[in-house]
Amino acid sequence: MPRRRLTDSDVAARASMLGTVLQLCRRDDAAVVKALHENRTVDDVEALDKVTFFDQFFTLLRSLNVLQLLEALDPGLRVRASISWVAMLGVYTMRIVLGIPSIPQTEGLVLTDPALMALFGMAAFVRQGVTRRGLSRAHDLPEVRGAFSGEVIVDTLVKVSLTALSRTFNAVIGILAQAGFFPKKVHAVVDCTDLEATPKYRTLDGSPVSSVTRKKRPKHSNNRHAPKVATTVWGWKIWLMFCPTSGIPIAIYVDRINVDDRAWMWALVVQGKANLGEGRLASVSFDRGFWDGQELYLTAREVPFFIPGRSDLGITKEARQMATEAYQRYQKGLPLRGAIVAVRPVTLVTGKGKHRREEQKDLIVIGLKDIDCDTYAEQPPESRVHSKSFVANKLNAAVVMEDPSYPNPSDEEKLLTILTCAALETPRDVLFAYDRFDDRSVIENSGNKEAKQAWCLQAPLEKSEAAVYLNAFMVFMMMALMAAFRARQAAEEKACARGQDTGMERYRREIERANRDKVLVREGDCYAILWTWELAVLAGLQLRHHAAESVEAILERYGVASGREGAGGPSP
Repeated sequence: MPRRRLTDSDVAARASMLGTVLQLCRRDDAAVVKALHENRTVDDVEALDKVTFFDQFFTLLRSLNVLQLLEALDPGLRVRASISWVAMLGVYTMRIVLGIPSIPQTEGLVLTDPALMALFGMAAFVRQGVTRRGLSRAHDLPEVRGAFSGEVIVDTLVKVSLTALSRTFNAVIGILAQAGFFPKKVHAVVDCTDLEATPKYRTLDGSPVSSVTRKKRPKHSNNRHAPKVATTVWGWKIWLMFCPTSGIPIAIYVDRINVDDRAWMWALVVQGKANLGEGRLASVSFDRGFWDGQELYLTAREVPFFIPGRSDLGITKEARQMATEAYQRYQKGLPLRGAIVAVRPVTLVTGKGKHRREEQKDLIVIGLKDIDCDTYAEQPPESRVHSKSFVANKLNAAVVMEDPSYPNPSDEEKLLTILTCAALETPRDVLFAYDRFDDRSVIENSGNKEAKQAWCLQAPLEKSEAAVYLNAFMVFMMMALMAAFRARQAAEEKACARGQDTGMERYRREIERANRDKVLVREGDCYAILWTWELAVLAGLQLRHHAAESVEAILERYGVASGREGAGGPSP
């Protein structure tokens, strides 16, 4: 279908998006207040919910030169494109940050919002759209079509080069590291998570969707302890390296779900070390499923590692036996031989209200040095392990004997044993190894679960492998950028942040609650954020609950009456 003829207002609106650089509205409270007072005319008044947030967010991306990297993802396959690349990528970014699970909902919440579309210079197209595409097939035309359709976003973004996407993600993490959003020394954690799909997804090579068999507990609301049953799971898998201190992803890999967890662990460590910069990655903690002597040997060349020992490993059995003997001598007051006892008081809180009780108990960890590990080597030892001349490499171990935070195991074979190549010379080193194991819970709650629940990680643009890869990289990239944005906001508004770390969903509620009594007033390429009663007073209304406020007082507050126009008044 031919495109409709553009009016003068359409041409003026489109002029702002002809370039490749993202065009954003500029906040200037004083200029808008002055225009409202003098002309009693503005372009529009919108409810303030998301516009200012995204304007500030995109401004941060521009200051960090991240927008240039996102613009460079354009594969350049479109001919005579009527919709800018940055507009589609910007809408996709909004969808991820807002946690919108589907494209139809994105059309209803983002593409039909004139205030949000004004950020891309497309407010004039919200009602009628850019083209007449699809009108011939429509039975009932909506009152507001939206600036463009979600199908355009899907068809365009899934063509992004996966290699370019991976490089962009790594470049963004490098920018955040250089900007100081990570600690000086990063103690990272690594984990895998399944990205479940259906057999109907299209793969890049046309092969069937990979699957594995997992033992999963049925979803019985009245029986949380139902036995696990074998279940076939289709989809992909994500390897994630995460910083538990800053809450920022460091490196990711995406592969099919039937690939072993250990396949990408060394590559993930090398990539994470490169993203952070030389000397920044101080240690890496793994889950016990990553145990592989050869991969850990390669990892130790890059950075010290911490990993729970599996019960079927010889080194784990030996460490538990040695720790039990050392703990028995410690309880009897006898001298220890080659073992280090580390004790830390832990406060346990039980009950609520008047039944609240605090109790002090001790965390006791036994540190052991230089334990033989046959499989920890550059090459598998195979039959050489039985030779008299064979010399096994050594690892250190921290065995948890008493932990008030977790129920004590019933026997010696279930004692938590943390294996590491890092030195264990003092009780502080032993407790440090325990803390690295304890950090692993952060990646599960703040990384994997939050990405799936609050960021819609399992809702790609379409049912295809390309969309899965695109969504995975973009979700974790936005998680990293949002963590940086919140850290920047907290630094600038210490009185509001108080150093409290909140989840993404709670942060969204805080933004909505803080802005529910304000409005966005647009005038030209500027906008202002005003209280609703301020707009009413400037418009000439008299409010009983704000009888003491006058037009002159508001103008003075925004620096208009004093001749300081354009200074940008205070943020309400």
